[in-house]
Amino acid sequence: METNHLQQEFFTYLKSTLPAHLSLSDELCDLLDISADSAYRRLRGEKPLTFSELKLICEKFHVSLDQVLNLQNDTVAFRAPDLVANYTSFADYLNNIKQGVMFFHQFKEKKMMYLCKDASLWYFYVYPELAAFKTYFFLKSLRNEPAIANKKFSLKEFAFEDCYAIGQEMLKAFNEIPCEEIWNNESWNSTINQVAYYREAGLFSTPKDCEFVINSILKTIDHLEAQAAAGRKFMPGDTELRHRAP
Repeated sequence: METNHLQQEFFTYLKSTLPAHLSLSDELCDLLDISADSAYRRLRGEKPLTFSELKLICEKFHVSLDQVLNLQNDTVAFRAPDLVANYTSFADYLNNIKQGVMFFHQFKEKKMMYLCKDASLWYFYVYPELAAFKTYFFLKSLRNEPAIANKKFSLKEFAFEDCYAIGQEMLKAFNEIPCEEIWNNESWNSTINQVAYYREAGLFSTPKDCEFVINSILKTIDHLEAQAAAGRKFMPGDTELRHRAP
């Protein structure tokens, strides 16, 4: 019974990491070359996974065996996806980060401690203007994407709505995790310097584009100050009742 329960919890976690349009049972059918009925029996815990099946699933979904078995040892399992790795798209990279955040949700007792040498990735996706600029910066200056190599930043052309949507999901998932964040005076300097450089280099299509991004940074900082004052994390526009401490 305990093994079946653990297997069900494992699949519950995997479901939470999949995009909404994908079915875990379909993924298992293709990956393990089994029928739909066999996939559902594994999902319900009626048929235990073999070690070979578990290996395939862990490789497919980038999960460690420690995570699956909840082993109590002195090791720390974590992933460090490379921003410049060969992802199909930047949206895939963000989905990878989102899965890491969602990993915390499988535990009843959880707490995250985050040392913010730079502003946290999910806070770049609080507002769409900053989200668009940071996505553009990642693609142009870090990944050297040929499609935008010779293009200036424009909110009209580079909204990156798919990345913003994933970033919002990532932020909402993060907000549900008890967390202590340690900030310092340098935490926003990298982003501010990036905007300043792009402005001086003439890489904004219009002065308005730059102004919108700066205002978005200021709004984000105001939002973080509001969270600190409330002692709770929440999304912009949430009512006070939504984020009031119980």
